[in-house]
Formats: sequence, C-alpha cells, structure tokens
Amino acid sequence: MDEVKYRKGHFGFEILNGNTSEFIEIYPQRDNKSIRQYLSQFSLKNRQKVEIIVMDMNAGYQAPIRELFPNAIIVVDRFHIVQLAMKAVQSERIKIQRELSDKNHNRVYKLLKSNWKFFLKAERNIDTSNTKWFRGVNEYMYPQDALQLVFKDFPNFKTVYDVYQSVLDARFNHTFTPLELVINNYKNNKTEMDTVIKTYKK
Repeated sequence: MDEVKYRKGHFGFEILNGNTSEFIEIYPQRDNKSIRQYLSQFSLKNRQKVEIIVMDMNAGYQAPIRELFPNAIIVVDRFHIVQLAMKAVQSERIKIQRELSDKNHNRVYKLLKSNWKFFLKAERNIDTSNTKWFRGVNEYMYPQDALQLVFKDFPNFKTVYDVYQSVLDARFNHTFTPLELVINNYKNNKTEMDTVIKTYKK
C-alpha cells in the first residue's frame, strides 16, 4: 500500500500484490476514515489471511490497517525510511542558508547551495583520498574537509547528516540493528530530524 497522486491535485492510495507486484486498485481517498470504510468491505476472514503489509509511514494509514488486518506484520517501505531522513537533511541545509548573512562571500553558504547533492550522497561512495572540485567556493577540497567546514559552525547539521548516513547504511547492509541504536540514543535538537526519529519509533 502506498500513497499516490492519481491526477492533478488529487491523492489516494494504491494497493499492489507484494509477491507479484500486480496492481490491484487505486482508491481516491487517503484519510483515515475513508481508508477504514474501504478496507472494511473485505471480509474479516480474508483480512485475517493477510500476513505482511508493506506501506509508507503515513500515520493515517497505520491505525485502520493495524486494526483491520490483525494478523499482518506491518513493514515500512525502505524507500520512505530513507526519504524522511533525506528531507530532514535538505530542510536543515536550507535553514542554514537562510540564516547566513553576507551570502555573496560566505563559503559555507556557497558550499551548501551549489553542492546540495554532495550532502545527500552515501559516504561509502565518497572518495576521501582525492580532492574534489566544489562549485560555489570554486576550489578543490577533500570531501571530509568540505563537511567539516559546515559541521564546525553548525553541529546540528552534523547530527542530522550522521543520522541520514546511518539510515543509508542500514538500507545498504540490510540490517537495522545499528540504526536502532542511533534512534534510541538520539537527542532532540530542534531540527526536522526530531520528527523523523519520532516517526521511526512508531
């Protein structure tokens, strides 16, 4: 089950067969009440046979689905887990850019604005042994030095970035045990990652 935009300005949710990827239906509503009414059309006997449901983290979906499919294991789509953390990185990056003064001469601003894809890249895919040309600041730097340039003045960004990297590692290694430690030890810092961690804990 997943949220989907089925026409301009309209969202609903789609149902696919998890084993065959066969499309089943798009329901043109996504609120809690509508979803509950729709899924209640299926008999309890059939709903009890459902073993696994893969879905996004939309809180409106979870309550009726857990109730209507009592025997199903709820599995969160890995794409949405990564997407939430990615949005938190982007949000904090943009917030920093807005806070910085003298944007024409500030190296951190230029680095963040012109190299945003770099801050979303998995660290395991970053070559730290060679310098890289960073646009905006227009100079060659070691990637780790570029990161530290931002981290030293904005420690909250480092926290958000590190959590995001932990999420990427968990997805790549197909194990969420290390990520669980990160989530359990996380301290709120008034960034969007606070909300992400709260959502993960659900």
